[in-house]
Amino acid sequence: MRQGSHEPLILLVAGAGLLALSGIHPRDRFTWFLEVSPVLIGIPLLVLTYVRFRLTPLLYRLIFIHHDRELARFGVT
Repeated sequence: MRQGSHEPLILLVAGAGLLALSGIHPRDRFTWFLEVSPVLIGIPLLVLTYVRFRLTPLLYRLIFIHHDRELARFGVT
């Protein structure tokens, strides 16, 4: 990844925004929690390991797209 690339940060902020939107009045709170729990576990791990174990930009984009498509099931996007 290029030095100074802000793409992972932009994807993180956009994903957090979509996650927050999906939590507003979900049909079933428990199901919503079960659906987003991998994100709530995985994203902090990606943030904590970003400096030492950087992934490719393609992989960060694919993770974001997968996250976005999961949230689409809740009518967010």
